[in-house]
Amino acid sequence: MNTPADQRSPAQHTADGIPAASWTPRLIVSLISLCLLLEVTASSSAMTAFAIPAISQHFHTAQGAWAVAATLLSGAVLSPLVGKLADMYGKRRLLLLVMLVATVGSVISALAPSYFLFVLGRVLQGLIGTTLFLVYSLIRDVFPRNKVAVAMSLSMAGLSIFTTASPYLTAWILDLWGLRAIYWMTACALVVLAGFITASTAETRVRVRSRLDFVGASLLGIGLAGILIGVTFGPTWGWTAKGTLAGFVIGIAALTAWVVSANKFADPLVDLRLFRKRAVTLTAVTASCGYACAQALFVLLPMVCMTPAVLGLGYGLGLDGFGFAPVLAVYGFANMVGGITVAKLVSGIPARRLMGAGLTIAGLGALLITLSHQQFALLLLFSFIAGYGQGIILASVPNLIVAAVPAEQQASIAGLVNVFTLTGAAALPAVAYAVLNSNVALVADGEVFSTSTGVTLAFLLPTVAAFFGAALAVFVPWRQMQQSPTPSGVEEEGGSERDLVRVQS
Repeated sequence: MNTPADQRSPAQHTADGIPAASWTPRLIVSLISLCLLLEVTASSSAMTAFAIPAISQHFHTAQGAWAVAATLLSGAVLSPLVGKLADMYGKRRLLLLVMLVATVGSVISALAPSYFLFVLGRVLQGLIGTTLFLVYSLIRDVFPRNKVAVAMSLSMAGLSIFTTASPYLTAWILDLWGLRAIYWMTACALVVLAGFITASTAETRVRVRSRLDFVGASLLGIGLAGILIGVTFGPTWGWTAKGTLAGFVIGIAALTAWVVSANKFADPLVDLRLFRKRAVTLTAVTASCGYACAQALFVLLPMVCMTPAVLGLGYGLGLDGFGFAPVLAVYGFANMVGGITVAKLVSGIPARRLMGAGLTIAGLGALLITLSHQQFALLLLFSFIAGYGQGIILASVPNLIVAAVPAEQQASIAGLVNVFTLTGAAALPAVAYAVLNSNVALVADGEVFSTSTGVTLAFLLPTVAAFFGAALAVFVPWRQMQQSPTPSGVEEEGGSERDLVRVQS
């Protein structure tokens, strides 16, 4: 019997018909291991971002930004391919493979004698970004149906626990052991967690029997790389620079060719027909708005806090890195609280409403920061509000995707949604920088300082993005999770211990 859509939640369904069950020691270890993996993913990126000055000094380079950009590019470009392979060969298998590649990348960066090899290692580490959607896709398939929504929400809730301590942790590591220790620690953590995940987490039985679309994968990868290079380095190179324009032109041309190819190929890398579903498209766009808002605030807040107050620009608290750390800690703690809130409520409240609430709260926090960013105490309060909303957004996205997409295409679509979020996270800060650079107040010691009007306009961008996403969230259809104990077109080979294989027509 059908149940009204708004009364259903992912907690009531699961991909493989795994029955409801209580928490067991193995299940708890599995969830903790997956949560810690996401913590390593987030904290390793944050530590590298904070260590950019040390990286630039160590390798005597002015291109320190590539230490972060390399992982962003590789993670975005390879997300659709990793998602497709996960649907074909198993999500746990791909998760462990990605962890292995990221471990190798961490070791390369730790040993690199040159900046080129260091960045190459960071490119390989970028694959760890795909764990974000692989984790919740795997949870959807192998956790008991009454634990899926809670487990997904809790895995997202933990994303900011270690990140809040990243400034202190990075400084401590750099002082005691030096730059390379960051990457040795990441490699060791990945090896240990891979062992726990192997021992505690089952492999999904959902498989897609299909061919790999190499042409589509190449076109999509080139297209995303071109666009992201243009967006990431446009503020530095200049928006009319040859490199920036070349990136956009090549990217748009390749993406256009990919869309044509995907619509003609019998078994494309990503089935674009699913994006005709309003639930999938609006989930991708609202998630992108949320991530864009978060990344823009992450970029703008330290600028406002660390600008010297003596310049008399109408903003600036004159804090150093450690003085700013409490703002980041409050923001990260609020993220965690927001994720836990979703874990508590998602079984009774549709995820689209939680998503809309999260975007609204984040937008309110961003708006308050826009209107008043000159008092430290108020900035802490407003950062908590924005961070709480972001935590709700992070935890709501997996629930929305899981409810909108069939299990056998879960990772593929989640990978492409990941591209939407990464693109939004790269684009909005770039636009904010463009606004700041067009409102210059003064240049001191080679550093550019924007006017108070420019800062206010820049903070309005994440505010508008969040409220726009909240408006769209109202129109996201809410359906029960696609479940397929033995769906049409799916074969079960050799009983319950063997893989389910969906045969593509």
